[in-house]
Amino acid sequence: MEIEKRGGLITVQGFWDCACDVDYIHREAVETYCAVCDSHAEDMPDSMLNEILIYFGSKLSVYERQELVGYLMVLLEKKGINGY
Repeated sequence: MEIEKRGGLITVQGFWDCACDVDYIHREAVETYCAVCDSHAEDMPDSMLNEILIYFGSKLSVYERQELVGYLMVLLEKKGINGY
């Protein structure tokens, strides 16, 4: 899993957004095609970190959750925001 910061957006490679209005976040390791909207992972953007945490929540592995939340905490600390 690779996390990227582009401007104000924090995206995560390995998760992608299809063109659907709901249920649009997909794990690339599980599916690279959305039959509902006919989207392919390679043609679509990576998912945003905050949306992954909200959408998947407890469905993420402990390791994935720790990695994503840890990265978010580092960013908040750099901005002088204490997350505790």
